[in-house]
Amino acid sequence: MTLISESVHGTGPFDVRKIRSRRQADLVAFEQAAVPITLVSADSHAVAPPEDFLAYLEPEYHYIRDVYLADMEKFYDFFGAFGYPFTPEELDVIDARGALRSGGEIGTFDPARRLREVEAEGIVAELINPGSVLAFPPLFGPLQTKHTPELRAAGARAHNRFLRDFCSEAPDRLVGVYVVHPWPDIDAIAEQCERVREWGGRAIQPVSQAGVPGDCYPAFFDPYWDPMWRACQDNELVVHIHAGWGRDQANSLQDTLDMGFARVAQKAREGEKTTAAAEVFGTFGERRPLWQLMWGGVFDRFPRLKVSFVEIHGDWVPGTLAYLDQRYRDEGGTAMKLTPSEYWQRHCAVGASLMRYGDLAARHQIGVEKLMFGSDYPHREGSWPNTLDWLRATMDDIPEPEARKILGENAIEFYGLDRALLTKEALRCGPLPSEILGRSRSVDPRILQNFEDRGGIGKAAEVYESDLSASLDETIGALADLTSG
Repeated sequence: MTLISESVHGTGPFDVRKIRSRRQADLVAFEQAAVPITLVSADSHAVAPPEDFLAYLEPEYHYIRDVYLADMEKFYDFFGAFGYPFTPEELDVIDARGALRSGGEIGTFDPARRLREVEAEGIVAELINPGSVLAFPPLFGPLQTKHTPELRAAGARAHNRFLRDFCSEAPDRLVGVYVVHPWPDIDAIAEQCERVREWGGRAIQPVSQAGVPGDCYPAFFDPYWDPMWRACQDNELVVHIHAGWGRDQANSLQDTLDMGFARVAQKAREGEKTTAAAEVFGTFGERRPLWQLMWGGVFDRFPRLKVSFVEIHGDWVPGTLAYLDQRYRDEGGTAMKLTPSEYWQRHCAVGASLMRYGDLAARHQIGVEKLMFGSDYPHREGSWPNTLDWLRATMDDIPEPEARKILGENAIEFYGLDRALLTKEALRCGPLPSEILGRSRSVDPRILQNFEDRGGIGKAAEVYESDLSASLDETIGALADLTSG
C-alpha cells in the first residue's frame, strides 16, 4: 500500500488508490448525470378508429358493423362513468401544454401525432397494446357483445393489420403487441406467432377469455395451449397478460362498473377514500395465469418463456409470491422444479402502468429488474399528459441506477429492443435524471390530487388472499382431474 505522510489538506496519511477510485466514481457519476434517461413504456395503446375498422376486416364479416358500433356507444358510457373526458376544471390543472385540448388522444390512430405526444414527455419507445379510451379493438376484447371464436379471430386479424400499418411509422419505437387467436385450431396460433416475429413484433396478447366459465377455451394450465407457449418461446415473444384478462365478453361493461362502484362504497364505509378507476385497475382476475403457469408445469416445459403482467400494478407481487411459496412448502407432492419465487425471477415481469408509490416501495421484493414503467397512453388513469410530474412524484428518492432500470433498461432487456437506437433517441428527447429524481416537491399539489383521483397513486396493495387460496385450489383440483383423465 502506498502511503503519503501528509494529505493535500495538511494532515494524516491516505491511500492513493482510494483517492483515484473515488475520483473515478465521481467522474462516472458526473458523466451519467448528463446522460438522459431512456424512457420506455411497457404498456401503451392504439386501435383503429371505430368508423374505419371495416377497412381492416375481411368483407364476409362486415355484417357485424352495427353490433360493433352499438357496443362502442356503451363503451363511451362506461368511460364516462369513470370521469372521461376530463372536465374544464381538470384541464386547467393538468393540460398546461395543451396536449388534451388540441386532441392529443388521436395519437391512438395517428402514429405521427403519437410520436410527437410521447416525445414531448421524453418517451422514446412503447409496447403498443390493443384498445384505447377512443375505441376498443373489434370483436375479440372483453368489453363488448359475446362473439363466436370465428368472429373473435377475424377481429384479431383486423386489429393486427391496423397495428402493422401504425407501427410501420417507427418500427423500432412503436413496438406492436399483436393478438393471436386459436381459430380454427390451436396449431393456427403457432403460425400467427411466426408472422408476428416477421412483422417485428416483440410480444403477443393471447385470448383473454381462457378458462372463463361458459366460454370455449380451457385455462392456461391445460396442455391445449402448449403450441402457443412453444411458438412464443421459439420466436422470443413475450406473452402479455393485460388488465381485463379472464372476463367473459357478455355483460362485462356493466359487471365492471358495478364492481368498481361497489368497492368504492365499501371502502367509504371503512373510512377509506378511493375511486372507481383505482379499484377496477387493482383487480384480482388478471393474476390467475401466474400460478396456473407455475403449477401447470408450463414454465418447466418451456424454460425460456417470458410473461409480462401489464396495467395491473406490481405491489401485489411480493404478498402473492409469499403465499404461493408457503403453499409450495407446506403441501409438497408437486412436480414443480422451482419455487414460485424462482419461477417469477426466471420468467416474469410487471409493466406497472399507473405506477403507484407502493409499486416503487416494493421494488426490491418484486425484483428491481422485474419492474417496468408504463404510461398507459392515452387512458385517463395513465400518466399522459403529465408523465414527468407522475415520475417526479413516484420516483422521488429512487437511486438513479435503479430508476434507469425501471424506466427503460428493463424493458429493453426483457423485450430485446434496439438499445443503441433508443439511447440515441433519448439523447434527443429523454429527460435528465435531475429533471425527475428528487423533484417531488416541485409537483403542483393539485396535480398530485388529480393523480390520486384518476389512478389511485397512493392506493395500498391488496393481495386478496381468500380469492388467491380459492383460485389455487381450483387450479390444483383441475390439474388432478387432467392427470387422472
